[in-house]
Amino acid sequence: MQPFFDSVFSALFKYRPVLFEQGHIVFRSPVAIQILLAVALAATASAAWTYGRARGKTTGRERSVLFGVRCTVLALLTFALLRPTLVLSTVLPQQNYLAVLIDDSRSMQIADVDEGTRGTQASKLFLSEESEVMRDLSSRFRVRTFRFAEDANRIERGDSLSFDGGRTRIAPALERARAELASLPVAGVVVVSDGADNAQEGLSETLLSLKSAGIPVYTVGLGRERARRDLELGRVTVPRRALKGSAIMVELVLSQSGFAGKRIPVTVEDEGRILSTTDVELPADDAPATVQVNFTINDAGPRRIRFRVPVQDGELVAENNIQETVVDVSTAREKILYFEGEPRYELKFLRRAVAADSSIQLVTLQRTADKRYLRLDIDSANELVAGFPATREELFTYRALVLGSIEASYFSHDQL
Repeated sequence: MQPFFDSVFSALFKYRPVLFEQGHIVFRSPVAIQILLAVALAATASAAWTYGRARGKTTGRERSVLFGVRCTVLALLTFALLRPTLVLSTVLPQQNYLAVLIDDSRSMQIADVDEGTRGTQASKLFLSEESEVMRDLSSRFRVRTFRFAEDANRIERGDSLSFDGGRTRIAPALERARAELASLPVAGVVVVSDGADNAQEGLSETLLSLKSAGIPVYTVGLGRERARRDLELGRVTVPRRALKGSAIMVELVLSQSGFAGKRIPVTVEDEGRILSTTDVELPADDAPATVQVNFTINDAGPRRIRFRVPVQDGELVAENNIQETVVDVSTAREKILYFEGEPRYELKFLRRAVAADSSIQLVTLQRTADKRYLRLDIDSANELVAGFPATREELFTYRALVLGSIEASYFSHDQL
């Protein structure tokens, strides 16, 4: 039916609908538009007055029909005198530049397209000497090709890509292409990618900047939008520093497609040595779940900690089942000040809880009466003899501060 409607539309309006979508209509009347509209309104008013006064054998309905016909004729005549013109924009061959940005990250190695991997398809379409796409683009534009992953670099046709980048940073790649073609007429930017942008930069500001400069951005997506069967270990929240032998609790995001309800182990490793294993029930498809795992690091120094889930049968991508991070493990004994305003059982239980932890020195200051204090685990006889530290230097000798039952009015303005 669509070809039939296109034919009818072309017969009535001379051009195909697609041309009206690409262009815009302007009026090129030899007479001022205001004059034509004024004359049309005057003719309409005259017709209304004439039919309103007319009497005789005609009925009111007949006069209304005649008035409508006359108004329609006047509207068509006015529209024709306005001389509506369809304006289309076109690009002069070889007078404008086109930037083509090709994703060179590891995700382009995924083989989920008919021609093989996503990277193979991208190279065939935009880097091959036999590419019909590039031949057509080169006939109209001066094409400049870039590769991008962590950074963006200019490449030439016929060059090969490695597809081994660890990150996909689309925003800086767009900025690099714009900067290199800043002094040239740019018809647009083509981004060839699977869309797996794992960078921290947002795209909104960059796209708005390109839009304000009149530079359109076109995207060419490669690969499936969603993996049929895949398990992904996403964001892992790990402290940068930890104490040797202390317990560490880590939150990680686990998402999957095709394995809902299955129980799998999440393994934490330190240089190949297993620190802990936690069984997790997989969430519903495409619903990320936050998982908590606990482990202890017993070796000091920078440690490369690996979080891993096993590859499942039929899983499309195995590379996203692993996350690695570095934790600086210290052997220093951290000094903590615990201040209680009155005798309470909490002091005994808190000291008992950390008694076996050699990495923590819990210095206790308990007020027993006005200006009288119980001091425990201090380094010298003069430490905290006057109560809570009165100077910044004295307070900042402690790594952390725990306040028990103490009123705010106890502290001076400087202490607060």
